[in-house]
Amino acid sequence: MIKILSRTLYLIFLSISLLEISCNNPSTPVTEDFSYPLRLGNKWEYTYTMTGINYRVPINDSVFVPKDTQLSLGSSKDFVSVDGVDSTSFPVVTFVIRDSSVVTGDSQPPIQNIAENSWYRNTADGLYKYAIGFAGGPLASPKRATAAGAVYRFKGWSFSSSGEITNFIAGDLSPFSAKQIAASAGIITYNPPRVIYRYPYKAAAIWDVINSIADSIRIAKQYVNKESITTPGGIFECYKVKWFWDLNHDGIWDTDQEGYDWVSPTHGLVKRQLIWRNFEETAISNDASNTVVVIAKFDLVEDYTLLSAVVQ
Repeated sequence: MIKILSRTLYLIFLSISLLEISCNNPSTPVTEDFSYPLRLGNKWEYTYTMTGINYRVPINDSVFVPKDTQLSLGSSKDFVSVDGVDSTSFPVVTFVIRDSSVVTGDSQPPIQNIAENSWYRNTADGLYKYAIGFAGGPLASPKRATAAGAVYRFKGWSFSSSGEITNFIAGDLSPFSAKQIAASAGIITYNPPRVIYRYPYKAAAIWDVINSIADSIRIAKQYVNKESITTPGGIFECYKVKWFWDLNHDGIWDTDQEGYDWVSPTHGLVKRQLIWRNFEETAISNDASNTVVVIAKFDLVEDYTLLSAVVQ
């Protein structure tokens, strides 16, 4: 009897010890159940960089940039928070996520960027984005036609700033037709709302974020696998999500763009890395023609990495 009692107490003690170990383990296993952590008070801090690499310069150009040069096109710390619940702007209740940035490059003192708000909602089948808004009105959108004065060009699109590139790549500020978006008071509303992540997780599942024949663009995402990733914010078990772009809507995915998200079920977006190859940097010629000339080609790398998070 004593031996049986001792064995029982030992098994109970062992079970409690294992439970304590599992509760103290910072890495949460990833299952198919997934809902982005949209709760009031949740906060994230990210570091963001946009870098130009692999510069190729025409041999007869007066500007020469060594091929191995890496040039910063922008860097910041981004502060993201779930700031409110909106029950009036849309037919359904949404959460308002605020994203503000502080430039971390050579600017002294650091510059506070214009903040943006986005409206999101979780449903049984996905995380939906309903709108995006900028203080002082929306940023300028890229143009389809190559215009004089454009700073950058890519696959027939022209950009006047790195900010336009960032928002275009993510599908936030493309020049969509009036049937698809409505803009008022600096807010762009997506109709229909965009599926940022599809629920539940299913390996190899692919879905459209944007699919517009009228504007000749399609952006999609796909679950690739489950993967552990380490950032300054910790170690996270994540879904790895692949991006796809078809910027002329010919039914063939572009091969010179590559992008991935790593998304934690408990902490949301942990890391994003996007690579777009063969961007063109342009300038206006010095002669009387004032034509647009290409002064360099380069590959564009965007990196968005979690530094810290407070989530419930």
